[in-house]
Amino acid sequence: MQHSYSIPNQAGAAFRADLNNALTAIVSNNSGATEPNPSHAFQWWADTTSGILKQRNATNNEWVEILRLSDGLPVNAVARAEVAFALPALVKADPSQPCIVKTSATTLAIKAGTHVKIGNAYVSFTVQTAVSMPAVLTPGEDYAVFVHPDGTASAVADPYFDPAEAPVPGALKIGGFHYGLVAPGTTPASGGFATTGFTNSGGNYPWTQARVDRIAGINAFSIWDLTHRSKGEQHGFSFDPQQKVWIAIYFCSPDHITNGISRYNTPVTSKTVPPKIPPEYGGDGVITYGRLTAYEALEIVASHGCRLINQTEFASAAFGVTEGQSLGGAASTIPATKREPGYTSRIGLEQATGHIWIIGGPLTSVGGSALTAGSNRGNVLGTSGIPWFGGARGEGTSSGSRASAWNLSFWNSDWDVGLRAACDHYQGAY
Repeated sequence: MQHSYSIPNQAGAAFRADLNNALTAIVSNNSGATEPNPSHAFQWWADTTSGILKQRNATNNEWVEILRLSDGLPVNAVARAEVAFALPALVKADPSQPCIVKTSATTLAIKAGTHVKIGNAYVSFTVQTAVSMPAVLTPGEDYAVFVHPDGTASAVADPYFDPAEAPVPGALKIGGFHYGLVAPGTTPASGGFATTGFTNSGGNYPWTQARVDRIAGINAFSIWDLTHRSKGEQHGFSFDPQQKVWIAIYFCSPDHITNGISRYNTPVTSKTVPPKIPPEYGGDGVITYGRLTAYEALEIVASHGCRLINQTEFASAAFGVTEGQSLGGAASTIPATKREPGYTSRIGLEQATGHIWIIGGPLTSVGGSALTAGSNRGNVLGTSGIPWFGGARGEGTSSGSRASAWNLSFWNSDWDVGLRAACDHYQGAY
């Protein structure tokens, strides 16, 4: 069951029990008789000597008394009026994981032990509670999850170009997910997933039905909430729990300003399909770059709060493709983001290898004796180095999750070189 309570009002037994449950996740690692060291602004401390829950004040760097630990009541009238604003919007039983869980290919639930602050009230989920889902979920679309003031929850479409609005007055957006291109009910065989070829020295990811089910329909790796999310763009991203990084599910499109940096069924940007210049770097929404090099890639990812992916992250995120194969075909940029069986990674990245090379980072250089032209905004002294990952459609058996090229210049650009963004992970309070 779910219920809400108003923090500033005089509290009864139910309030005290619920508030103490909510505070458990906050203070479990911040309690004791000794002041936390180091301490920082907005930090919580359950002072067991005084029996008071305190929070560090950002104005004068002093501890402010908030609640009595014995009964969960505000220590005074001022705290009673302010505690609603001091407590975080989302408290979870397990802070290291999203409070939203996939329960089937098309359904979700809010985990038990989740507390959501709406206005001056907490809504508490004491048992795992189903999220009301749209009648139809669209492949390649992002969705937002809202908690309503009455203790229910619902999911609504949340595309990059048309962000979701609250489905009812007062509802709070607490997270979301991506509905992927692997259809519900897909098996390893029907989805083109390799089940053989894994060895103790490499080879294919050994797909099982359970592993396919994690990305079929709702991509379980794409689920996020307010305290477990990307630090930059969220639409069209999947989380790699091994590397603790969010990776774009799709290639960047030339119109990333409108589409976002990762969207299904959009063109794929390259030298021959040049991307628009972000407004942050002088673009007007129409003008395009004359190429796609590492320089342009850096500006594009930065405009979305992202960065270039590194080799360790790519090898991990792309694992799951059928290794040692490439798409083949004409010497031209692939026309659109889509699903190609055999090229989906274990966390749901599409066309992860064997389609176009991915510009990676960090950019490096070694010493030299002469200036090299090429940047148009200053020359380079030394030999530049930039990694590419994954392999292009013409690489044959050389493509794969560990495929990389390291002999390129910062200003190298071609039809078979594109962009897949990475974003740092945020894990914390909200």
